[in-house]
Amino acid sequence: MNLLGLDEAFFREHWRRRPVVLRGAARALLSEVPSADELLELQARAAHCCTTDGKSVWFYQQLVHELPLTERLSLAGRERFEWQHVACDLVHTVGPASIGCHFDEDDNFSLQLVGAKRWRLSPPDTLASDLVRLRLLKEPDVGRATLGPEVTELHVEAGDVLYIPQLWIHWGESEGDSISISLVVNGRTFHATFAGSVEDALRHAPGWARAVPVGPGSTLARERTLDALVQQTFTPEAVEGVRPYVTAHRRPVPPLSLDMARARAFVDAAPPVPTAGFVLPASDSETHRVLRALLARRTLRRLLRVLAQRSSSTRCAADRLLIQQCIDALLRRTDAELERLCTEPELVSLAAIASSGESRYEDPLAAELARALLPELAALAAEPVPFSLLPDLDGAFTLRRAGVRLSPERPRHELVVRCADGAWQVFVDGRAWDPHRAPGLRVEPLPRLLGRGPHLSPAPTAWVARNVRDQELATADPTAFEAFRAAMGSGAERLAAAWPAAWDEVADGVRWLLPLPDRGLDPHNYSVHALRGLVVSSPRRDHRCAQTLAHEAGHNRLSTILDLLPLCRDPGQVVVSPVVDAERPMSFVFHGCFAFAQDVALTERLLPLAAAAERASMERYLDQCRRKAGAALDVLRRDARLTTVGSTVLEEIAQVLDR
Repeated sequence: MNLLGLDEAFFREHWRRRPVVLRGAARALLSEVPSADELLELQARAAHCCTTDGKSVWFYQQLVHELPLTERLSLAGRERFEWQHVACDLVHTVGPASIGCHFDEDDNFSLQLVGAKRWRLSPPDTLASDLVRLRLLKEPDVGRATLGPEVTELHVEAGDVLYIPQLWIHWGESEGDSISISLVVNGRTFHATFAGSVEDALRHAPGWARAVPVGPGSTLARERTLDALVQQTFTPEAVEGVRPYVTAHRRPVPPLSLDMARARAFVDAAPPVPTAGFVLPASDSETHRVLRALLARRTLRRLLRVLAQRSSSTRCAADRLLIQQCIDALLRRTDAELERLCTEPELVSLAAIASSGESRYEDPLAAELARALLPELAALAAEPVPFSLLPDLDGAFTLRRAGVRLSPERPRHELVVRCADGAWQVFVDGRAWDPHRAPGLRVEPLPRLLGRGPHLSPAPTAWVARNVRDQELATADPTAFEAFRAAMGSGAERLAAAWPAAWDEVADGVRWLLPLPDRGLDPHNYSVHALRGLVVSSPRRDHRCAQTLAHEAGHNRLSTILDLLPLCRDPGQVVVSPVVDAERPMSFVFHGCFAFAQDVALTERLLPLAAAAERASMERYLDQCRRKAGAALDVLRRDARLTTVGSTVLEEIAQVLDR
């Protein structure tokens, strides 16, 4: 068959360059569309390669002989591309539907056979290089992406073919019932194709077949000889990425060992569940500290469970060893230290977001865990295991719990770190360095709010960027970051003066502040449930910033309450939220009511300390907060099936509002 009319002009202008719609290129195949009976039979025969929600989307992958059309396309594709790794995917939708926004390691020809689709595509230059590497190596749980700033929109109808180049971010949405078959030219790396023979080839390279130095003083000789061999074998660019992972100390890694007695002792030492004092911070109440202690135990249980599952499914010995060391470092902490560690946004998010997943070689979770536990890992003084970090959105590398960020003089697609001799080191030019002495890196201390509160950093890490969805993220240049730092400081000072207990709650419960662009006096801030303790905000000053800090601390606290204690029997019930005048789940209404109650309590305390010029706007804001919180309270009283704790929370909010 003449495969979709792919001529020399297509390969010259589009192949692995840019997408294109080939109008009518699949029109001759419309008579071969699978029938309803064939699709039902396919569901039964190919269930192992089908992802479905059971009602609107059926996505079959790597079909060849399952249908006559997929067999013809696959065989013709193998001949045309001179490549045996060609197969077909099939997407069947009932009604408007999508499989989401993502990128693939493959080239994709989407043949629209029934219905129509709207496609949005972005070039791959916004993707982190390490995510591209992992996707090309076919690691699982990699490929989800958001469209970049440059978006191409295309529309295809039955008989059209859309070519999607390898690694392009794409999002297809059917406009109704749809059937499409994708001819997939599977990508494979040189590593997957030739790595096995490289090991054999090195047996014939004189340097690699030489005896390893042994005897007194030979440790340094081995390392220097290995350095020389790596430099002889690889290019200078490759040496920097390869050398940290070539070691003479690799040994079999036993199955993960968990000190369950220590974990159980920590969990069993949980304080009693509080029964009151949920809403407002108070110097004479332990409720908020107890809530964090209970959250820490929940986080540890979930984290150990997911790490055990992922370690058993990870083939990379270094990653399994790193996970073991992180667990050892974590469980050697005291109860008080564990309560602090297991409420850090990095660990809460790892426990909340990570899934057990499928078998993999590398596990990126190991590196994120090591980043989060860097001080504890260094103190463990275990065998050095290198791990790589992706750059922040501004190109630096934030190690928040170590209190620093590292700014490279030239762009780096990753930074390799390891812990050795009681300290942590970075690899530059293939050598391990103390970070303060590493060439081409500048160590910048991260400021803390009023010296003891949350860290402030100018840009989100790659982990935060991957896991904050549908919310704005930004970076701040040095001038903007200094303005952000000054604004947050002015708000913290106002908060501490007007309501010391609320400042203590921010200092203890909020761990990380990230900047958003300045929008003047308008509020522009949010928290993320899975990243407990992280607040993202614009640089409003003085009492407005104090309101932001108290408001978002309230959101963080209610997120913890919702994780631990159900407030109603139907949290997913959808109602019209008076806070945003739109349909939202009941838990959203609780959030609005709870957070604006913080604003009411704070603004009442700020007013007596305010300058005359500030009072009018503060009184207007107080009135707005009362109305919003009161309207939300009315909805919750009317529509929520409250638990005992939920009733207590509403009673405390009513007291704040004098209702």
